[in-house]
Amino acid sequence: MRWPYPVNTDFISLAPIRRDSTGRIQAERLRVGTPYGNEGFASQMLGVPIEQFDLAELDELVLMLLRGRVDLIWFERAALHQALEALSQHPAIYFQQAPAAPIPLGLALRRDSRGDRIKQQLEQALSEMRLPPIPARMKQLNGLGASGVIPAKPGR
Repeated sequence: MRWPYPVNTDFISLAPIRRDSTGRIQAERLRVGTPYGNEGFASQMLGVPIEQFDLAELDELVLMLLRGRVDLIWFERAALHQALEALSQHPAIYFQQAPAAPIPLGLALRRDSRGDRIKQQLEQALSEMRLPPIPARMKQLNGLGASGVIPAKPGR
């Protein structure tokens, strides 16, 4: 399912993210973390083989990145920032938008009769709702640009 909210999806890492001569992010031989259920979509969107993805809850993936168990994390920008903000400390984190254009916010549902039924019910309800404007924090994060550094958060 897709909502009419555009969101940026990013790679984050502990080191600058490199691109090849065509502008693609060089993710070959790297372990890429993404939340459970996103590996197929991420593989398709990014051209990264599905075997390179490590799956976990987002807060666990951030800890895996900090411990060197994954090289990159790919997910929706606002959720990544929220996970980092929840930490008491972290080093500088590099981000790189991928793909280059925002994508519609979505909801993954199981592909079976129950999932199809839920999708139809949600789509019907959404079509009857007047959706609120894009939340201010999401707008702010989407305006950060295509790449940058999230400053380190020193411990207290």
